[in-house]
Amino acid sequence: MRRSRYRIALLYRGPQGEGRDAFASFVPVGLFFLLHSLRLAGFRARLYNLSHVPSRRLARRMRAIPADAVLISAFFGAHHQAFTLARLAKRFHPRAPVVLGGPLAVLAEAVLRRVPTVDFVLQGEGEESAVALLDAVLRQRGEVAAVSGLYRRSGRGVLGRPAVPLADIDRYFFLPSEVLPHCRHVRPENLAVLITSRGCPFRCAFCSSQALWPGRIRRHRPELLVRYLRDLHQTTGAIYCSIRDENFLADRRHLRAFCRLMREAGLPFLWNCQGSVRFLDEELAVELAAAGCDQ
Repeated sequence: MRRSRYRIALLYRGPQGEGRDAFASFVPVGLFFLLHSLRLAGFRARLYNLSHVPSRRLARRMRAIPADAVLISAFFGAHHQAFTLARLAKRFHPRAPVVLGGPLAVLAEAVLRRVPTVDFVLQGEGEESAVALLDAVLRQRGEVAAVSGLYRRSGRGVLGRPAVPLADIDRYFFLPSEVLPHCRHVRPENLAVLITSRGCPFRCAFCSSQALWPGRIRRHRPELLVRYLRDLHQTTGAIYCSIRDENFLADRRHLRAFCRLMREAGLPFLWNCQGSVRFLDEELAVELAAAGCDQ
């Protein structure tokens, strides 16, 4: 059957109770990339942010979501919510494969041993591997065992393949206007949180970055970032954004190109970023401020 026959539900639910906050209730950026790649491939994918659904109404909301496959993004601290979504997905869509991804996927073997309602765990970047998995499981095209970064149960325990980083992350770059129509319960300001690179030049012992983004750091072209911000402003009216890279200041040439394009575009944006102070000097600070960076 054609890919357009299949309804793919992408789910996220942030921490609840005392652990709940506005930022943790935002959909992770990676899930927007996954939504865009699945729709480019032809699947009928929709993204649902269930962070603000009261627990007493969650089952009813899950039952109403059409799904031939369910993909769940899971973070540390919100893992119980992800497991709850998996359990409800199996209750209301017993024939739909349930796939877990996101940072928690680094614990693939433990998840598959302890959470029976999760069928597969997908490590690494999912833009291509999710398409390959859905083709194999739903359309019987290709082999599940060949999917990059996929972990699954077998008679010999948990089997998996290492994730292969994407060669070109710009290939799946999206604009807010392209994904928002296919999102439910996603606030426009969610799209004002950007991650413009994957990886970090440092190897800090206390940080999980290398487990999530092994290998060299990869960045989106500055021209795409400015195009994104222009579309964000036109689509949502946003005038502030937050760049949440591991270390946005690490590549001076890339950073200066972005600042120059921001000044030339004349967009009404202020923005903040995070990065190591070791890369900052007075000249760069002045350039950042002129491009709208206020923090």
